[in-house]
Amino acid sequence: MDLNKVIITGYLANEHNFKEIEKGDKKQKVLNNVVLINGYNDKTTPIKITAWNKYANALNNGTVKGSRVLIEGSWEVNQREVNGQTYYNNYLLVQNVTFLENKQTFESKKSKLESEKDPFGNIAAGKGTIYDMPENLGNDNEEDYPF
Repeated sequence: MDLNKVIITGYLANEHNFKEIEKGDKKQKVLNNVVLINGYNDKTTPIKITAWNKYANALNNGTVKGSRVLIEGSWEVNQREVNGQTYYNNYLLVQNVTFLENKQTFESKKSKLESEKDPFGNIAAGKGTIYDMPENLGNDNEEDYPF
């Protein structure tokens, strides 16, 4: 029997890709992300991770982009063929997760990320965003344009 055990520590590189999918008669939760590992000579290595169900929920609710985590799992390789070309997808299948930051650090990162999504506080103040502007700004007459 071969041993396939991977333990890494690193920082989550992206916002979570969290989905609920139906597999048979059950709903499954899956989370995909990338963990950045700072290695030898400060070389950064990205590692794709996939977490299912309870680990997906734990990562989704307890971490944000930039959170430091310790992940244990097994190295997986998926292979698929498209138009005669073989593609491989290597990733770490999460089997255990340990949060390496306290709740206060997590909350400050979470609030910072939320404020970056709405830098002027318009949504919180009920002012809307530029995406809420009307389609028609009142000048539909093409003869008024100088060109």
